[in-house]
Amino acid sequence: MKIKTDHQNETITSQLTVTLIYIIFFLQASLSIAQNSDNNWRWKNRLQFGVDYDSNVEETRINQKTDGLSKFILESQAKLTSQSYLIYLHYHGGFQYYFQTSGEHKMTHDVSGAFIYQLFPKVRFGTRLWGRQKYFSGYDWHYFLKSSELFFSFNIQPFQITTAYENEGLNYLNYNRFNFHTHHFYLALVKRLAPPLTGQLKSGYRLINFQRNAISPKSQDTYIDYLDFRQQDNHYYFSIQGSLQKKVLSHFAYQFSRNLSNSYGFSFGEHRLTMSLVYLLNKRLLFRIYLGLQRKKYDEALNKIIVTEFDTEREISNFFITDLSTEITDKLSLILRYSWYNNESPVPSRYYQKTLLSFSFEYRFQAANDANLTN
Repeated sequence: MKIKTDHQNETITSQLTVTLIYIIFFLQASLSIAQNSDNNWRWKNRLQFGVDYDSNVEETRINQKTDGLSKFILESQAKLTSQSYLIYLHYHGGFQYYFQTSGEHKMTHDVSGAFIYQLFPKVRFGTRLWGRQKYFSGYDWHYFLKSSELFFSFNIQPFQITTAYENEGLNYLNYNRFNFHTHHFYLALVKRLAPPLTGQLKSGYRLINFQRNAISPKSQDTYIDYLDFRQQDNHYYFSIQGSLQKKVLSHFAYQFSRNLSNSYGFSFGEHRLTMSLVYLLNKRLLFRIYLGLQRKKYDEALNKIIVTEFDTEREISNFFITDLSTEITDKLSLILRYSWYNNESPVPSRYYQKTLLSFSFEYRFQAANDANLTN
């Protein structure tokens, strides 16, 4: 169900204002770094502008609408390194403006940072912060998604062992039925198997506390009962990953996860496989492939209609993405991309498909106290 607002123009104006504030801030910071020769910051930026064809604008299973859109993306990365610590800052944001479907305009801002300190020769301590703001022009679904993480990393040859705690929360500004916060613990084991090959084993547990009450299905109709206690999920997962750095850069990951919930429709088992390949065809031509496959099985027979989420784009189930980029100059590239998705909708076990065709230009620039230094 989509709820339209009566102030789309005002919403678009406010979103554009926020986007411009982010852009001005990060570009000014980048210029300041370039002008200051006494710091060790490295700042990389990329600006991307393009047009897309979207075969399923509203991510629906029936009555699919097609439209074109223009998009603008800014990404900035800053890094400060010393012998004992590292500071990392990152911003990725932009907007999508549909030509005919004005209610589907979106703006997203992702901001993250990390601080890593070398406690001892083989022990590091760190913290990571991440936040997302997402705005919708035609619906009052605006939300904040944030996480904070503390971790310790131990270099015990031939392994690197990381243990961490993460706290994550989702907050819709106008609704609370989808809001949650999590406690996440994980352990990761990394080993360099050969000079070009690195492997990782990871296992974790999430306790997910929702603000909504748990639900139970009625036996004779399509309605559901709301119970007198909150929904709580226990999520377990195990993953294996590998990275190969040769002429073809490749990465693969397999993950099995199990979600156990006290609410109807939320207990499931899932297998997920992802893979990426990057190949430099020649000095200025880059070819990339991204692939993801998911197999998900729910414990209950889902014969009752429930909704788990407003933002359909937060769930990426099955996808195939390939792109070809060519350097026009050292700083300007042309990117052609094809994307296909078969994603689970906000109604569990029901999937929708969409295709995106993209044509974009990307401009890259960086700031540092020495133009000859690169990361």
